[in-house]
Amino acid sequence: MQKNEVISNEESDVNDKRKEKLKKLFEYEETSENGKIVLVNKKVKLVQLTDCKEDREIYKTVTADYNTFCMENIHGVIRNSNLDELFNEEILHKNYEKFPLFACYNSRNELIGTFGSRNAIVVKNGNKEITLHELSGRLMKKYENSGIGSIADAVMGNYFTNNDQPFFFTGWSDKREYFMKVWNYVIKCYFLGSKQRYIDKTQSVDIGNQDFYCTVTFDGLFNQLS
Repeated sequence: MQKNEVISNEESDVNDKRKEKLKKLFEYEETSENGKIVLVNKKVKLVQLTDCKEDREIYKTVTADYNTFCMENIHGVIRNSNLDELFNEEILHKNYEKFPLFACYNSRNELIGTFGSRNAIVVKNGNKEITLHELSGRLMKKYENSGIGSIADAVMGNYFTNNDQPFFFTGWSDKREYFMKVWNYVIKCYFLGSKQRYIDKTQSVDIGNQDFYCTVTFDGLFNQLS
């Protein structure tokens, strides 16, 4: 939008109504079941994944399905064929007790994917250290076109924002308009830029250019994210 562009009262009213509608769509109630964090939305239910056999199997089911997606679309799989080791890395990361990865279920109580923090990194802003969580959404192939993944993503964003926890995430460039419009109706995210990304740190599987977004921004942040 140009700086001198004027928004009419009618357009502003439409934007405000849309924002309120989306806020209601992405609202959630936080509760607890068997000692686990549970977030309940009208469309989805998210249950904290913990270090137990049942949750490992849930994680493996979703990740195996995601591996199939990777093979079909980017000709590679998640770097670690040992899913127990990958579970330890992506579930039991820094501060996972408060900001975990969640198993996600739809209104029919079907497992549809995992959403939440799969990684926590420390970045530096001058002499200050900031912990950033990387938000991840893995929707199982069967539910790719259901629209439910967008709701789960936004509920996650709300959860982290409501708990004053900054985060970043990545997305494909063809989804930029969605992220810039829909997300920013509810959660303020900054577009940091685009760069090549890999599934693993050894750069064996190139997934191409990814857009990076973050709830904070400062000079040098983009270079610290990979």
